[in-house]
Amino acid sequence: MKNISLNIRTSIMMLIMISIFSFAAKSQNNERVIPILAGTATFNSGKVVVTLEQPISDKNYYVSLTPIGNSPALAIANKGENSFTITGVSGNSVPDGTNVDYIVFLKFKTQVMEHSIPLTTPPIIK
Repeated sequence: MKNISLNIRTSIMMLIMISIFSFAAKSQNNERVIPILAGTATFNSGKVVVTLEQPISDKNYYVSLTPIGNSPALAIANKGENSFTITGVSGNSVPDGTNVDYIVFLKFKTQVMEHSIPLTTPPIIK
């Protein structure tokens, strides 16, 4: 039953992030992101190592972290092609059993069309 609830939780996280980032995830250099992996990991010996499903250049993905419960500040200590490591900020220890949700976003460039129409904020109707 625990695996089913984790799968539902992961699916809900992915749907929320897809809906948010499908519209607004664009930087000024025409870089876009899409969520490709999400989950919950548990600290053991002060760190978490998350293995990626397939190798990705460490320059081609972002990781978003959300600590669950009362936990110290978290950081990505190491980001490689096959995995990334989560630890406490500035080496602060994180108690074993602490959970963290993560979402991995793939970065990619888009081509700008010459005749694209800029998105504007709709007028406020009073």
